[in-house]
Amino acid sequence: MSSETVYQGGYTSRMRNGFVARLKTSVKRYRRTYTILEFYSRGFKRHLLALLLFSMLLGLMETFQIVLLYPILNASFNIQDVGIPFLEPLYNVVRSISDLPEVVTFCLLFIGFVFLTFLVTITYRLISLLFTKAVIVKTKGTIFDKLKENDYRYFVDNKQGDVLYNVITSPSQIKQFLDQSTRVFSDVVVIITILIALFFMSPVAMTILLVGGIGFIAIVRYIGNRVAYFIGKVQMQSISSENLVINQYISGIRQIRSVHADGYWKKEYTKALRNYWDKFVRYRFTEQLPAALLQAVFFMGIAAVVIVLYYVHTDQFLFIIPLIGTFAFSALKILPRLSALSSSNMQIMNAYPSLERIYGFLNNSQYNTIRNGTATFDALTSDIVFEDVGFQYYEGQDLITDVNLTIHKNQVTALVGHSGSGKSTIVSLLLRYYDVTEGRITINGLDLREYDIATFLSKVGYVSQDTFIFNASVRENIAFGGDYT
Repeated sequence: MSSETVYQGGYTSRMRNGFVARLKTSVKRYRRTYTILEFYSRGFKRHLLALLLFSMLLGLMETFQIVLLYPILNASFNIQDVGIPFLEPLYNVVRSISDLPEVVTFCLLFIGFVFLTFLVTITYRLISLLFTKAVIVKTKGTIFDKLKENDYRYFVDNKQGDVLYNVITSPSQIKQFLDQSTRVFSDVVVIITILIALFFMSPVAMTILLVGGIGFIAIVRYIGNRVAYFIGKVQMQSISSENLVINQYISGIRQIRSVHADGYWKKEYTKALRNYWDKFVRYRFTEQLPAALLQAVFFMGIAAVVIVLYYVHTDQFLFIIPLIGTFAFSALKILPRLSALSSSNMQIMNAYPSLERIYGFLNNSQYNTIRNGTATFDALTSDIVFEDVGFQYYEGQDLITDVNLTIHKNQVTALVGHSGSGKSTIVSLLLRYYDVTEGRITINGLDLREYDIATFLSKVGYVSQDTFIFNASVRENIAFGGDYT
């Protein structure tokens, strides 16, 4: 066996393995995408069914406009040969129901279908807005419920900017995703319906539009997958960083001003801004290029088709003018939708990283380790006892070990020690911000973890060393945490 044969065999094997690996990656990505979309649309089957039905109806309305335009042009040029045998029975039915001139009859029907198309379009938009509203409200409520369920450790481990992005900014990206997805869905259905109608009217015209459309969609998909998704991730990271810097600046403004450190925070904010906006022009320009290219190619293509038809049918060119007009009208129906597909696809891919982020956040069980007990805490009737208590924030990093402590009932107990000795940790364990990793804490002779957290905390008074004043009246701030109405 020659070395050349071995080399070619190895190259073929690598190519095959590379293709299989890419195929597996694509299948995995599509499965995850389907799972995420199914997650957000769960509980909205009626909305989705209504969108499907009205998009199909919209496609039919647009198709009937095209079907009616052809006899209008024929009648206008006084051409008797319809030239589309498949539609001739339909045209004869229309002629038989009216004594008006043929061109008037078809024009009136054309006007009627245009009006019906308008009604179907606004109904579809209304349903899509109701669908978007329902999904956003549900998702935002679910996000806050998840925040409530998460352990205190979640707020310690995650940056404030990331938390705010999950709760405030990401849902707005979901709105953009849903708005554009419903628009794309209706546009695709309409385009497919028009192409089917064109196949029966003129297979050549349908083939030209189909080939052009497939080429355009391939370009849009390539740019969308490579550019818009990437810039969406960069934008997400940039906004999180901006939120973090601004919140830290506002929270620490007193200390920052005392050392005249405003310049440092301006520098950090500028860095966060540049992470996204330095790439903005290049990627947004690439995003808008396909639509402009499509428009230019379309009008040049129409002119080229007319020239070709003129030389092929020189003697009968007058008879094919209605067909050219119908083809142009069909293309003008499809062109704006193809252009919109370009923009919508970019916006969808731009927003998709936020959908992935929220999906991951809502399905992350890492911070759901604190389990609620079932025992009702009515009142403190005995001492609070720490029995061989140990605790570590992270595995292998003991913070306190073998703590044995009794806090006697009806006595004031003070914990005194240097910074970092575990005073705040003991209070955090009592409030069940965390659970002990060793030993146990008993109250009234029962393990603290067996109590219902709500009934226990309703009997606890807590004054933090950190000031917390929220946007409400002085009375509401004082009464915070209890019902004093």
